[in-house]
Order: sequence, then C-alpha cells, then structure tokens
Amino acid sequence: FSGHFAPLSTAQAADFVRDEAMARGARIAPGAVAALLEACGVDTWRLHQEVAKLAAIAGSLHAPEIDERAVRASVSVEREEPIFALLDAFALRDAKAALKILRDISSGGTVDGQIIALLASETRTLIAVRELVERGESDRNAIAGRVGAHPFRVAKAMSTSRKWPKGALSVLLDRLLDCDLEMKSSGSPLALLELAALSLGR
Repeated sequence: FSGHFAPLSTAQAADFVRDEAMARGARIAPGAVAALLEACGVDTWRLHQEVAKLAAIAGSLHAPEIDERAVRASVSVEREEPIFALLDAFALRDAKAALKILRDISSGGTVDGQIIALLASETRTLIAVRELVERGESDRNAIAGRVGAHPFRVAKAMSTSRKWPKGALSVLLDRLLDCDLEMKSSGSPLALLELAALSLGR
C-alpha cells in the first residue's frame, strides 16, 4: 500500500519514462526525457499520460523517436488544469476552492481515485521541502535534486509549506491515506475528497 504513494527520484522517473515509451513501441530521446521531467516533475500518473500521448503522436507521424521538440510542443508546463488547481487548493488549505474544483471535476465525469494519489504526492513533496528548509537548505536547485521535483515547483513549495502550521501537513497526508484505504473498500473518491477538503481548516 505505501508503495502506491512512494515518490520517485529523478533517475527513477527517467527510467519510468523510458520504460513507458518502450512498452508502447516507441523510443524517446534523452533530451525529450529531460524536457518531460521538467514539465511534469516525478508525477508518474501525468508522465504515464503524457508518454502515451507522445507515443501516439510519434506513431501517427511515423517518427523514429519522441524528440525534445515534440515534448515542448505537446506537453504543457502550466498548472491551470483542474487536477493541479486542486493540488494547489489543498496545499494552500483553501477548503472552499478545493470543494468548488472537486465539484467542477465531478460535473465533467467521474473523479478518478488517482487524484488522491496525486494529492498525497504533493503533500509528501511539501513535507520534504519544509524539512530541508528547516535544516537550513535554501538553494531551490539543491532541494529539487533531493526531492525529485522541478526547481519551479520547489520554489512554490518553499513558499506554500511555510503557510502550514507545524505538523499539519502530516495530518493532511494521513487523511489522504485514509481516503485511499476507504476508497478501495467501497468509498466514493469524490465524497472522500470532499470530506478531506472540509477538514482542511480544522
């Protein structure tokens, strides 16, 4: 169970990308792997989705491999998609915004349980970043290397993590893990996440 949420190192994420491409009969250039990690960090769910899309594009164009230009053209580094807006709302402990985003997602289809895994991954990153900052580390590039995230995301995490009371991130992570267990037994991802969102301010 715990492995479901285990964060990958940058090297492990790169291997994951190459394996995903190979499983789809595609090759991916080293520059493309680096560009993909820059855009997605070590979020395996998004990496899986993006590699599948890139492999399909390469196949339709009869391209010999997925190159960096294809990644830059097809993979957004913006975090305005509902799933990432939801991550930010949880990170900022904005229960009202989190509930609105969850209901917007629900109106467009079923909320996938993978959202819980993404939220847990984000929370783990915030915890790791905060711990490193509290130990005196201030270089975002050094922290990025330690936690396996893009420096841009680390800079945001450094700011966001300071807004949480001490110990609150661990409480949120525990709630998300509880959501995952309950969902696997019979729960609705949307209902469980709404309960987690409502508990943010407590």
